[in-house]
Amino acid sequence: MSNKKKVLKKIPFIITFAIAILELFLIIINNSNQSFYSKIYTDDICVNVDESYFDSFNIENDTVYFNCVFTVENIGEKKVIEISAKDYQDYVDGLICSENVIGKNSLNLMEDKFVVNSGTNILYVSFIGQHGTNTRKNDRLLPNEIFIKQVQ
Repeated sequence: MSNKKKVLKKIPFIITFAIAILELFLIIINNSNQSFYSKIYTDDICVNVDESYFDSFNIENDTVYFNCVFTVENIGEKKVIEISAKDYQDYVDGLICSENVIGKNSLNLMEDKFVVNSGTNILYVSFIGQHGTNTRKNDRLLPNEIFIKQVQ
């Protein structure tokens, strides 16, 4: 059998293998563009990340403010929560000095607690961190991990 015929016999295998690799690559890319959560739960409270978004950021003095809007569902009675996050990407990019950021009420930055009534709530959250060396945010994504803690 000639070399050409041997190569032609292997083409279906090569094409199948290439398609499998391409599908695996697309799955990895799709998952890396999404956070590893779509909803965050604590007791009766659910932060719906799919309906929440990063809005803007600003740097004042030595502080970075990441302004976000969260859709929060509460299937129970009125509660008070605190929100914090880990923002790995902005830490690695040098925008902030630590990956840990604290959630404050964007409408009143002195307030770090949020009242969550029964039903759907919209929360305006500013995640606050110490400014690093970079002045640019390289994406418009929510922080990598978001934590909610019921305090009342």
